Amino acid sequence: MEMKDGDKRLLEKSGYTLRVERQEKYPGQPKINVVWAQRGASEFIALPALPCQSRYERIRRVQDSIPHIARIVEILSGADLQSGVVVFEKAAGKMLWKCDSVPDIDRIEAQIVEFAAATEANKMIHGDIRPWNIFYDAEKGIKVIDWDSCRFIDELCLGDELLRNLANHGHDGHPLSDLARIDADDAARLVKLLRGQTGLDATWRCGKKDGCPPWCKR
Repeated sequence: MEMKDGDKRLLEKSGYTLRVERQEKYPGQPKINVVWAQRGASEFIALPALPCQSRYERIRRVQDSIPHIARIVEILSGADLQSGVVVFEKAAGKMLWKCDSVPDIDRIEAQIVEFAAATEANKMIHGDIRPWNIFYDAEKGIKVIDWDSCRFIDELCLGDELLRNLANHGHDGHPLSDLARIDADDAARLVKLLRGQTGLDATWRCGKKDGCPPWCKR
C-alpha cells in the first residue's frame, strides 16, 4: 500500500524526517516508495496499514516471542491520517525481492522456518510470507514486515476476507483447523523458490506478469 502524500506531510509535522526509497516491487511495473521515517538516532519503515489498530496492538504484545520479526515500534492512528493507521517497523537491509542474488540460503531457511513456527505457536497467521515482505541484511539476517494480512486464529470465521485472499494466493483446501499451518506452508514455498526448485507462478498465484529478479524463476 502506497503512503499518501498527506500522511507524509503529517508525519513530518510530527517530527519525523522521511527518506523515500524508490524501487520497483516487480520489474516492469511502476516504482513503489519505501518510506523510512527517522526521529532521533533510529530509522523505521513507515507502512500505511488497514484501519485495525487493535490487531496491531495485539501483534505488538506478542512480538517478543517471534524471532526475525520487523518489530513494531509505534502505531499511529487518527482522523487526520488518510490511511487510518501508520505502523513503524524496525528493519534493515534490502527487500529480498530486490536482491540480485540470495546469499546464505541455509541461514534464511532456518530463520523463516523459525519465524513461521513462532506464529503458529502464538495461534496467529502472518498470511503473506513472500519475498517482497522480507528484508535481508548480511549481518542481521531477515526481518519479516507488513502485517496487513495477519489474523489471530480466534478471530477467524469462514467468511473472513483473509480466507478468500489466501485461496487466491494458492492456499486452497485449508480447513479452519489447519489455518495455523499456512505460514509454515508459505515458508516452505519460499525456500523452494529461493533454491530454484520451483518458479513464482507455481509458488503463488499472485497475478504478476512481469519479470523476476535474477535468482527467481518465472
